[in-house]
Amino acid sequence: MKPMIKMVLFDIDGTLISTGRAGTRAMSSAFRELFGLEDAFAKVPMAGRTDPTIIRDGLEAHGLRAVDGTYTRYINAYLEHLAREMLVSPGKKVMPGILEILGSLKARSRPPVLGLLTGNIEAGARVKLENMGLWPYFSVGAFGSDHDDRNRLLEVALSRCREHLGLNFGPEETMVVGDTPKDIACSKPFGATAVAVATGPYSMAELAAHHPDHLFQDFSNPRPFLNLVS
Repeated sequence: MKPMIKMVLFDIDGTLISTGRAGTRAMSSAFRELFGLEDAFAKVPMAGRTDPTIIRDGLEAHGLRAVDGTYTRYINAYLEHLAREMLVSPGKKVMPGILEILGSLKARSRPPVLGLLTGNIEAGARVKLENMGLWPYFSVGAFGSDHDDRNRLLEVALSRCREHLGLNFGPEETMVVGDTPKDIACSKPFGATAVAVATGPYSMAELAAHHPDHLFQDFSNPRPFLNLVS
């Protein structure tokens, strides 16, 4: 028998929420403010990648380097723009079934630890989820600001769980929920249960090609997902 799932780690963009592209607009606006360049990330892939990697790729694409305080200045500008964008973004929404899933898991007599595994930097993740009312659900997290390599973030989340909650879980007791192949790649090969959901930029067929342990079109009916966490 497989071990019980004791920690569930969620990706943010495309999985928990859609910001209505507020994050992308904020990144572009920060670039325009600091460097006078429009649509700076047009050719930089974003889905499933860590924010620091995206930002460094954007800088390098325009002959800029993340040195001499440039990266820090950019991050500060990005966070300011992100907060403004999240206030007014017309397309922002919590994904179907997410509130029911989080509420049901929290209400259990022996609830699993709920956490985040995301390419967002921690401050950006907080801006997004506080705006959508979801930040209080999560007690641990692993973020793009912890490591550029998303495949290292499961290890970070498990370590944080030990350090901050005193709970020593293994990967086999952990579930990672996300909407991109990178969410599968950072979890299943390391022993965690990989749950993929096609509410982001990838179709069911595209996600299935990466062999997640479980695959959902969406969580509009949350019960099948909740039954996995026992």
